[in-house]
Amino acid sequence: MTLSHTSSLLNQANQQLRSGNYDKATELYRGALQERPTLARMIQFNLELAQKRLLKSATEGRSSLPQHDLSANWVSHEDLQNDSNSPRIVLGGMVLGYPQKGNNAMPPRIAECAHLYEQIAQIQDLHGLRLITGEELTRPPVPAHKPSAFVHAFGTQDIRLAPIWYANSRDLRAAVEKESPFNLPRVFRAYQYDAGVGCGLVLVGECILQGDAWQLTDLALANPYLPVLLTLAAPEGYLSDAALIPYPSLLRGGIHEHECYVGNHANDPTSLAQELLLEHLRALQHGWALGQLQVDIREAIGTEAILSIDFKEWLWSIFSLRIKPWNPPEISQSMAEYWQEVFDTPPFMRAAEKFSNQSAREREGNALLCPPRAIPSLRALTISRTLGTLEQTCGVSQFILVQEGPLIQRWRLRWPEIAPNQVRAIALDGAVRVPRVLVGKDNVSKDVSETPAGVSAILIGETVAANSMQLIMPIAPDFAWPSIKPMTPTCVVNVIVTAADLPMGIFSAFLESLSLQRGVTFGQIVVILPSSGDQKAFDARLKRNYAGRYLLLPAREGDLYKQRVQRATAAIKQQPDDAYMLFINQPLVLHDPRTLATLAQVLATPKTVTTSALLIGNVEIKSKPETVICAGGFFPVLCQSKTEIEWRNENLAVAMPRTTLPVASHGDALFMVKSKDWKKSGGFAGIEAEDENAVHEYFAKLAANNRLHLLVPHVTVEMHAVAANLNSSYAGWKPATNLTVSSNAVCIEVLPS
Repeated sequence: MTLSHTSSLLNQANQQLRSGNYDKATELYRGALQERPTLARMIQFNLELAQKRLLKSATEGRSSLPQHDLSANWVSHEDLQNDSNSPRIVLGGMVLGYPQKGNNAMPPRIAECAHLYEQIAQIQDLHGLRLITGEELTRPPVPAHKPSAFVHAFGTQDIRLAPIWYANSRDLRAAVEKESPFNLPRVFRAYQYDAGVGCGLVLVGECILQGDAWQLTDLALANPYLPVLLTLAAPEGYLSDAALIPYPSLLRGGIHEHECYVGNHANDPTSLAQELLLEHLRALQHGWALGQLQVDIREAIGTEAILSIDFKEWLWSIFSLRIKPWNPPEISQSMAEYWQEVFDTPPFMRAAEKFSNQSAREREGNALLCPPRAIPSLRALTISRTLGTLEQTCGVSQFILVQEGPLIQRWRLRWPEIAPNQVRAIALDGAVRVPRVLVGKDNVSKDVSETPAGVSAILIGETVAANSMQLIMPIAPDFAWPSIKPMTPTCVVNVIVTAADLPMGIFSAFLESLSLQRGVTFGQIVVILPSSGDQKAFDARLKRNYAGRYLLLPAREGDLYKQRVQRATAAIKQQPDDAYMLFINQPLVLHDPRTLATLAQVLATPKTVTTSALLIGNVEIKSKPETVICAGGFFPVLCQSKTEIEWRNENLAVAMPRTTLPVASHGDALFMVKSKDWKKSGGFAGIEAEDENAVHEYFAKLAANNRLHLLVPHVTVEMHAVAANLNSSYAGWKPATNLTVSSNAVCIEVLPS
């Protein structure tokens, strides 16, 4: 078989695939595969696609949904492709329909919508919109309309697309609503431009609309992310209207659906899609703010959404954007080959123009670093650099956190710019766990007076621990974790216990767990006797483990938290500057023998002034005690339907159980600080609050110097009882209406569930 014959065979297969003749396309692809092994990868991809479509069509034929009356006399998609005599409208090598009856003119709305689709789908001029009349082939003029008029809506008033959603992870289901009865049936078709199937248009849905009831039609998308072109035609094939779904993943059930809950879009994908489309067109003309997309593969397995073939092809074909690994670790040869294949560009998409566009984009835009559980937002992908750099429009690290489950929870998070960068994050958490725009120190925006409107990424939360043992010790004793390692030299820790209510049994368990701590040396143990405590019993218990190193101070009637802390710290003898102070004000037990050494280790992180562990406790769920995460630090939180920031305990650790969190305050239960920092700050001197809120005020004083309070989730501490003040908001901080209110803590906006 000659080369030209094989090329013809492959072209025939591509044409059959576009026409929906999947059985014939499968047969032709198999023939081309045998004759051209050098193109095996491309042909195999198309063959598998044809087989999937064939199976899909067979399954739909057996569907229990009401089927349309296909016996009506109407021109099908296959009929259009086989008609070479009539005047016809062609896009991407496919006949969409016939021009207006009588004058052979192309309807203006069809021309405008098709031209818009060409732009965002990156259809080459060779495959652009054409009107074929006999032997004459013309490019119709494009009238000037608003691009937003075509998004999710036809121009006619009697047909409405509402709603459109994902029937599964890949296919769309559209409900077509008739505002008024049809005089004549209409044919509804949907197309995608897929560069993987011969650089042409692919029919993904076709049905006849008749009657007055709602009709459901499924669109078997070639790619769940690529734009979709919708058309309406008369039964005879004359095109009458067109619409556009520029970003299918923005619809309900799509991977970008969560962006609809940010800002003023009120879960309206149409208004957001219109806004993104206008920005997309501006970026095509003036350049992109996002230049590179990089992924940390340390904990990736290659099946994540961001590394899927569909997602990569969408980024490359629509945005000329490739995904690259960020600082890949040393791996074996076989793993290196695997990752090379994951990040490789498919052969059929290696066009010189695409690589040129990619190079220009990388030179002009910022790089976005994502963990494998994240994907870039549509806002970040479409934003034009005429509006500013990516960190100015979407923030250095501002993203949506999604916790999936029976009830989907969403938060918009603004990570502080002074938080540990991506390199130090690996030293703390073993991998990059939050999306971040990579900017130089000199390029970080100094103006934080307003929260950027956009988000750079969507991060899917991790699964919460399956059992209580995983909460008690999240990191196994024999597992090497970057931030859990012995201190050299061994650090000295002074322990201050000021709990007003401390049962003797819990106190004994606490001292026992304290004595089991490794990698630390205890200096002094100072305990304020609880108001109901037996001094002899407490003294005997302390003497058993810490003879000569403890000090038991009597309780004073009327003393509040601030006075107890000041008395205890004043009683500590001279201590070196490299010592640490551990403050405890709740009955608790340390389970992991590496807890204190880990807190001290994390305190070595630049700008960090205090650390604390994740607090767990037992609560009753359906009359059964369950171990749960009960406190993960205080944050500035903007709740739904409220205009002012609250400072309260918001349990982010449920969705980010392995991420070190910058908090506004740890609360009074447990925290560690260096002795020199305690002295330098003056401790609680000058603090106005007398009760447990004094600790919040103290943390706010430390944060004024751009210092960090880090919550370490890799070690947990169990509380005897969940303290009431852990779940209450703190009003001592100045109220605000903007998420830039804190520069050292994660700022949270609670989005609709």
